[in-house]
Amino acid sequence: MRFRSSAGTVAVATRWRPMLGQWKVVEIGLAGFEAPEQPGAGTGG
Repeated sequence: MRFRSSAGTVAVATRWRPMLGQWKVVEIGLAGFEAPEQPGAGTGG
């Protein structure tokens, strides 16, 4: 899963298991982070 905001993009990894007949998230962790692009980055200015 990826979540995007003005603070950047976060990739989240989840592990699911069936519990009492329904799938539930049992583990969640940070899989990656990307800082937002800065205006003018890579343009030499």
